[in-house]
Amino acid sequence: MMSEFGIALFYSFDIPASCTPAPIVITDACIDLMFYRNDTANDYGAEIIGPNASPYSMEFRPGYSYFGIRFLSGQSLLLTDLRLSDTLGERIPLADVCLRNDIIERVVSDWNFGAQIEKFVRVYGKMYEGRDVSGKQVLCDYIVGQILGGGACVCLNDFERETGYTRQYINRVFQEQTGFSVMRFLKIIRTHRLISKFAVAPDEKIGSQIAAEMGFSDQSHMIREFKRYVGVTPSQFIRAEMGVWMDGS
Repeated sequence: MMSEFGIALFYSFDIPASCTPAPIVITDACIDLMFYRNDTANDYGAEIIGPNASPYSMEFRPGYSYFGIRFLSGQSLLLTDLRLSDTLGERIPLADVCLRNDIIERVVSDWNFGAQIEKFVRVYGKMYEGRDVSGKQVLCDYIVGQILGGGACVCLNDFERETGYTRQYINRVFQEQTGFSVMRFLKIIRTHRLISKFAVAPDEKIGSQIAAEMGFSDQSHMIREFKRYVGVTPSQFIRAEMGVWMDGS
């Protein structure tokens, strides 16, 4: 049901009062909406966390609890008039741009994960179903859907043939709406598919076979692109995140 509203997942976590190193966030093409609350400080609010083109350090408020919504890749946030491209690399207070400020009070009033999901979906679902979608957004949604569902072998030639638009027009519209070129978006999604593959089979050797399966020209290309968007090589990522030692670069 959530994917029908452009939502990928909900999550929650607490940040300890003591200072901890800021986590490194991997490059993606998703917007996160994070609500936060601290009862001791009597403080609450929400922030839009835009996608980034490279890995970055994410700062959180010590002693605060967070409830977050991650939207599907390429999706804009309907609670504002901002396009996805307007949020690229930005951290924006929701109250400054929100079309429904009451949603902040609704979500933070009862700090219960299930209740927060229900309250958010009740408001956002109606907005999503009643949204006015432009022709440019329809084109972008189509491209995103093809990339997410088409595996590794998707290219601009396919989009030219299937839509009747030139690759220059397709790329210009896509970048206007999302902040990414079509190929940059494809590379980011491909990197996340590779991460998912490592999670399922962390002991599989990082070699030319995986590179070919994921649409890379060779192993060196795969390692180079992975490091660009994740900040470390595949083997370094697996050792740090999965706790598995592997051969390779």
